[in-house]
Amino acid sequence: MPPQPSQEGVDYPVLKKAVEQNGGLFASLDLIKKTTKGNIKGYMDWLNSQDSAAMKPPPPADGQTLARTLQTLDFQNRGALFNHLETLQRFKPYPLAADSNRTLLLAPAGGTSLATPVVNPALSPQPPTTSSGGTTKVDDATDDGHLHPFYLGLSPLKVAAGGLARLPHIVFPLGRLIWQQQPSEDTRTQGPAPADPAGETNYILVVDVLTKGFPVWLIYNRTPFDRELGENVTLDPATQPPVFGPAVPNVDSVPLWPSIVTSWPSATNAVPLRELTAGFAKGGRDPVRFARISKQEVAAAIADATPDVRQGGW
Repeated sequence: MPPQPSQEGVDYPVLKKAVEQNGGLFASLDLIKKTTKGNIKGYMDWLNSQDSAAMKPPPPADGQTLARTLQTLDFQNRGALFNHLETLQRFKPYPLAADSNRTLLLAPAGGTSLATPVVNPALSPQPPTTSSGGTTKVDDATDDGHLHPFYLGLSPLKVAAGGLARLPHIVFPLGRLIWQQQPSEDTRTQGPAPADPAGETNYILVVDVLTKGFPVWLIYNRTPFDRELGENVTLDPATQPPVFGPAVPNVDSVPLWPSIVTSWPSATNAVPLRELTAGFAKGGRDPVRFARISKQEVAAAIADATPDVRQGGW
């Protein structure tokens, strides 16, 4: 039987408030002993039951709420992002696209610290930089407190002919792209299954926070963190089984939707996979580097961004 909020004439919530006002638990032992008539254990059992209830995770939120959250979230507002980081983790995987063989889903995460199984900041640590007058300077402060907790910087490791000429400069990671096999009596004619039997694809969805409409991109992480090995591994998407079907090559980067505000798929109707991959022929095939960036660089870039960034798109 759980401890009751009141025992032997003692109102535990009122006592808890008095303890907090008196300087905390250890400073209030005499007060607790006197108020409970020596039954300190009864009060402590009740207090522990309150802590356990507070630590219980909330139930997963539904897909329609996630869609509404993403379509209305200001990805340039640090306070708004901070308030939604914990919320993003509550959502179940969200279906994005499907064919007769598989469904591709977003496994929400949000923020660099929450995306470490996919984008490991320790992988290729880059000192924070600030840009001024066309020059880039390495900042003296290189501790994590100097780096932005929500955003990542993207840059190509090399520039090759063909493909996309640009990448989003600063992005907010939404989460991992995972897959789920569709039930089928005979999958032999459906093409090979995606790379990882656990459903991982090594792709992450990111939001371009500096472009009008907040476009959504798909980026391949060539150096994912392998949970079984406990270390990062190097993968080339061109040598991995195709994620999007046998006729669609894996790419390193590709824009998915011109605006998360107006183009995000419905929570109740995943888009056809062929529609999602229609533009993959123009996808980038240059490796992309993820890097933590400084708060100063983020602030300067957002200050220079178009004021009505939530509107429009490509």
